[in-house]
Amino acid sequence: GYNEDLVVSPLEQAALLWRFCDARGIVDPLILGQSYGGAVALAMAVLRPAAPSGLCLVSAASSTYIPSAAQGVEMLMRLKSIRQATLATISSPRFIEMSMQKMFTPEAVPEGYIEHLGPKMALREKLFRHQMLQVSSLGKTLARMTPQYQNIASPVEILHGTMDDVLDHDLHGLWLSEEIPHAGFTSLPGAGHMPHHTRVDDVTRAIIRIALSR
Repeated sequence: GYNEDLVVSPLEQAALLWRFCDARGIVDPLILGQSYGGAVALAMAVLRPAAPSGLCLVSAASSTYIPSAAQGVEMLMRLKSIRQATLATISSPRFIEMSMQKMFTPEAVPEGYIEHLGPKMALREKLFRHQMLQVSSLGKTLARMTPQYQNIASPVEILHGTMDDVLDHDLHGLWLSEEIPHAGFTSLPGAGHMPHHTRVDDVTRAIIRIALSR
């Protein structure tokens, strides 16, 4: 529900999600996270290493190798006039289309995806500022989390596209598979950052593998 409090880092979000699970009596969730959501899924496992019945990590942000554009966000957030000008630019239909293309490249954006997504809802200034705060703190949080990956006891499946132009295949997906030795790793040739849309069968099979290992 609506909350004025800022929940910024993946660890904070993970703690909030565990509170929700506890309140609802959910004791062993199978957790899927994509991109930044992958960092949140990892944070949930870091906080409670044996609690999830499994983790399915799709194009997950896992290491401290965060794109340089994200690292410059903190300065942007301090300068309101620049932030507002940036927001006006990225709210244009052409910029939104280009951003979606980057997310999916080299694969095509599914027909009707942008309209269904409703990206302008996320580009309202207050939400945009919150999202940028999340991005700017991501690297620092992952630096705290990475030494604890070895403690994750739940089954893990990692999927990452070889052509991911947002989070590098080797620096995130492959690297993570080496940090969690018992994890299954599916390298997706030719896939970009959004295989949960473009390689649905591969993601589905990974979820089934986790479910069958319970």
